Amino acid sequence: MTKYDLELFLQLNEEYEPKKLVTAPPPIQDASARLTRKRGNAQAIAKNLSKWIDLRGKTVLDFGCGMGDLDVALAEDFACNVTGVDVKERPEWKKLTHPRVERMVLDLSVPENAQRFAGRFDVIASISVLEHVAHPYRALEGLRTVLKPGRYAWLKANLYRGPKASHRYREVHFPWPHLLFTDEVFRQFYERIGMRYKGAAWVNKLTHYHYREYFDRVGFEVLKEWFSTTPIDEGFYVRFEEILGRYPRSDLERDFINVVLRSKSA
Repeated sequence: MTKYDLELFLQLNEEYEPKKLVTAPPPIQDASARLTRKRGNAQAIAKNLSKWIDLRGKTVLDFGCGMGDLDVALAEDFACNVTGVDVKERPEWKKLTHPRVERMVLDLSVPENAQRFAGRFDVIASISVLEHVAHPYRALEGLRTVLKPGRYAWLKANLYRGPKASHRYREVHFPWPHLLFTDEVFRQFYERIGMRYKGAAWVNKLTHYHYREYFDRVGFEVLKEWFSTTPIDEGFYVRFEEILGRYPRSDLERDFINVVLRSKSA
């Protein structure tokens, strides 16, 4: 039986360094240039969202807004009135401002918080946030509460069984490390390379099927669904089939689920 220890972790990382799972974008030293790149990324997301949902002049909730760059892109490019919410305040909020953007610290998985904004929004956008939510079903209930009946949401979420769900691919180059190794091995790895300890990022363990069940139970209709995928490395899969074979192959290649939802009328 394979011994899943630090020695194996280091061996795999060295082996996959020339063929990294994710290639990092070129580093930018200039702060203004970094901001320009982030701004371009946010504009691309907003434009993609507009392909599926009419955004012009709409009242939008950005659930898990992070830095808030998407909020500004929606306000500037589509004249949206945007409310960005996150569970913690970000320093970038003071810099990334716009007259049609407001932000607040708010946990919508708490029913009382969601009720404060019941039926307020035309559109919800949430990009790579739901996987980090400790109570995803309650969060989806909260999103359904704040969305007007018959209106739309675009949700993108990282799926736990996908090859990139560890969120450590800047330093860890091989697929599915979070399925193969414990957090203790991650700790040893980061100590070895002289970085602050990190385990695999905390990601809830919902599959695509869980999300579909939750959408239906909460009161969302799925209008469109698609996945971002990474083809299975067959040689790697065979080497670690004693672990990876426990999961459906389709789950092992799905990185993100993307859905366009419509809230069902009461």
